[in-house]
Amino acid sequence: MSSHEETHAELERIVDDLVQWLSIAESGMTRLLEKPSEDRIEEETEDIDSGTDIGELEHVDDEKNALVLVTH
Repeated sequence: MSSHEETHAELERIVDDLVQWLSIAESGMTRLLEKPSEDRIEEETEDIDSGTDIGELEHVDDEKNALVLVTH
């Protein structure tokens, strides 16, 4: 075999191995995504009272020109 033919044969083996590996990875990922997760945590929602005043931003004139949350 010439060097060119050996290189081509080696590349063909590498590509075949990669195709096989990617096929296994794809089937594993598909199974993971299709099965329902038993350890899934339900998202919590907060009850927000629209009448609650949490404060407002107020500009403070100091050397930093900061915004400060002021609660009432």
